[in-house]
Amino acid sequence: MESKYDNIDVVVDSVPSKKDYKKWCVDDACKCKAYIDNNTAHLQYGYSDNIGTWFINTAIDTYPKLAASVTKLFPGRNFENGADIGCGSLTFFDYLKVENPLLIDITEEWVNHMRQRGYNAVVGDIQNLSFIEDKSIDIIVCSDILEHVLSFDVAMKEVSRIISDDGLLLVNIPSNMR
Repeated sequence: MESKYDNIDVVVDSVPSKKDYKKWCVDDACKCKAYIDNNTAHLQYGYSDNIGTWFINTAIDTYPKLAASVTKLFPGRNFENGADIGCGSLTFFDYLKVENPLLIDITEEWVNHMRQRGYNAVVGDIQNLSFIEDKSIDIIVCSDILEHVLSFDVAMKEVSRIISDDGLLLVNIPSNMR
């Protein structure tokens, strides 16, 4: 079966500037947020209208399975401080309990959306998490964001800095990014 991505050619002429990257993130967030606000996110993918989130496959498949795996692999483990970096419109912490979840996104649109859902959310970039103390996060989620960062090395240095010594890092990268 042919994917809608099979006929897309990606050409990278140069690394985008931080300004271009930020503009792309904001434009994408505004487009996606409009789908949610207009209750048409499900129409983009042919799902039923009871799915009101942009990251439909993540909500239906990835996060529930990942939460079950974490619970099975780490029975009785309590996560005090968690960071969902690049949360967008959905957080893993809807599926796994964390005492103090912090949601981080590069766009104010998603931060405001998640605040309206009752979460502690802040505008931030995975490449500069200076507002988070060293070794203070027990579980970090990076779902569908690492393929977008300007510097993978810088992002991973920040994650390494903030994760506790026995912390858990959960990473998801779309399969079409091979």
